[in-house]
Amino acid sequence: MRKIIAILLVLMMLGSAACQSVPKDTSGASSDPSQTSAPQPSETTPFEWNDSPPGTLACYKYTDGEDVQQIPLAGYKSGIDPVFLNTESLYEISGYERSLYLFADDLPSKITDEPLLNITHDLTLSSEMDGTLVSWRSSDESLIESSGKVHRPHDRSRYVLLEAHFAQGEGAMTSRYILRVARDMYADTDPESLPVLAHDGVYHEPPAGTEGEWFVFDTMNQITRFDPQADVMVNDYSTDSMRNYLISGKISMPRIDTENEAYLCISTLADILHISYSIKYFDFQTAESDIGDMRYDYIQSFNGVPVLNGMIRVMSSFRRPFTTVVVNVLMIPDDFDTNPNFTAAEIEEKFGLQASELVIKESNGVPVLMYHGYSRESMEELFVDAKTGKELERYSMIVD
Repeated sequence: MRKIIAILLVLMMLGSAACQSVPKDTSGASSDPSQTSAPQPSETTPFEWNDSPPGTLACYKYTDGEDVQQIPLAGYKSGIDPVFLNTESLYEISGYERSLYLFADDLPSKITDEPLLNITHDLTLSSEMDGTLVSWRSSDESLIESSGKVHRPHDRSRYVLLEAHFAQGEGAMTSRYILRVARDMYADTDPESLPVLAHDGVYHEPPAGTEGEWFVFDTMNQITRFDPQADVMVNDYSTDSMRNYLISGKISMPRIDTENEAYLCISTLADILHISYSIKYFDFQTAESDIGDMRYDYIQSFNGVPVLNGMIRVMSSFRRPFTTVVVNVLMIPDDFDTNPNFTAAEIEEKFGLQASELVIKESNGVPVLMYHGYSRESMEELFVDAKTGKELERYSMIVD
């Protein structure tokens, strides 16, 4: 009997030790909650999508002389016309949590690193983000799947409504976003291999499949025409080392519709405008919409140093195949030295500046490496030569 009791005691001790041990998953990682700092998904109640949400969408059209058409939010799938969310259709809210709005505002940066109006890659539509459970729904699964898979159309870019539902604490929200899935007409075209016009006035055919008249065929020492059907207006405001052009007209048919096509346009123009070597120093910044018209911005830099006011903007009208290109390029020699002789801290201390930035700016017709900063005491904007440490320009920030 004593032996049986002893055996039972041993088994009980072993069982207690087993209960206190930390189990491990198949990867060998501890499942002890105290050993992980990852945020835990918040509790959420079962959720069903509202198939008849309130509110309307503003759809910009150009039919029958009317620019704007209001359509029910519940009836929208996708389309080629620019679409904007009205205030009342941005969110559906249950309860109030300020953190819901902050989470909703931050979601786009978590699902893509592209502008929402120029989607070319799959989205990251995770079911859990920063400890919050998220449900996703796309208005058109043929373009954007709820999993995040993107299918680009060939003919025209399409606008899609993406919804996200999430809950935090006592509140829940359905947040909506308008995305524009960029067409893939030029997806297989390498911009570096595109034929451009040699300065012999000879027209070069565009690559097969581009379906557009992309290349200048008549210069006569001026840019006069981009395709056989339309004239192009060119204003040259170039001064000293700045190349500044305003070009507008029917540059492409069909019109420029994506960031990649905007790049093809300016890379073609670059050879005609004698700025081709500078294009490699331009970085795409963003794609935005201004009352439906698309705007693509490229910012100039040189060896990583931003060029003040150096940019190319391509604006494409949704109403007609009409494009405007604003060129503002600082011509910089290949051997331009971007290594300053003074640190930002030294310049800030000497001139009482705050948040100074190293930039390249034109001065007396030549590019100069400068520090650009602000003096809170005198309310002035200063430019200081980064090589000599001397003040070059000073402007008051007080508006009369």
